[in-house]
Amino acid sequence: MHHNIAEQRNNWNTLLLNSINMITLTATTMSGVAATAATSCSDSSLLALKLSSALLFSAATGILLIMNKIQPSQLTEEQRNATRLFKQIQSQIQTKIALGNTSEEDVKES
Repeated sequence: MHHNIAEQRNNWNTLLLNSINMITLTATTMSGVAATAATSCSDSSLLALKLSSALLFSAATGILLIMNKIQPSQLTEEQRNATRLFKQIQSQIQTKIALGNTSEEDVKES
C-alpha cells in the first residue's frame, strides 16, 4: 500500500514539476521574443508579450507557493500513519512473543 501511494505521489510530483517547467520555459521564451522584437513590433504587441510573460511567471510562482504549503501537511499525515502502523506491528510482535509457540494441545486445553 505504501509503495502504491509513494508511486502515485511521485507521478503527481513529476507531472507538476513538468508543468511548472513548461510554464517557466514559455514565459522565458515570450520575454526573449519581446526583447528581440523590440525594434520591429508595435508597442501594443510588445506590451502583450511582456504582460503575458509576467502573468505566466506569476502563475508558476503561485503554484509553487501553494504546493510548498500543501506538501508539508501531506508529509505529516504520512508520518502519523507510519507511526500508527509501526505501533500496530509492535503490539502484534509482543503478542506473538507472549503467546510463544502454540500447539494443538494448548488449543485443546483452553
